[in-house]
Formats: sequence, structure tokens, C-alpha cells
Amino acid sequence: ELRIFALIRLGIDDSSQIAEFLHYSVNTIYNYRAQVKNRASVLRDDFEKLVKAIR
Repeated sequence: ELRIFALIRLGIDDSSQIAEFLHYSVNTIYNYRAQVKNRASVLRDDFEKLVKAIR
């Protein structure tokens, strides 16, 4: 999960690109994203924007 969101933070937010880079299936990437968003204390829609804003 951390590697996926590290890539999102670096600007790679396309699930197919992340899947190819990490050698996972696209469905696995979708599942990891959904799991983390469900556990987060912020709105699902804002979550990836906040991840990208981390400096």
C-alpha cells in the first residue's frame, strides 16, 4: 500500500501504470486504493488530492 501511494505522490496516478511498475494486476491496485481510502479519516474524493499535496 505504501508503495502505491508513494507512486501517486510522485505523480503516477494511473492504476495501469502503477500495476505495470509494481508487477501487480490492475485489480490489485484498485483493491489497495479502496482499502486505504475506506480506512482514511478524510472524504474518499479528497484522499488522493491530499496524498499528492504531501511535501
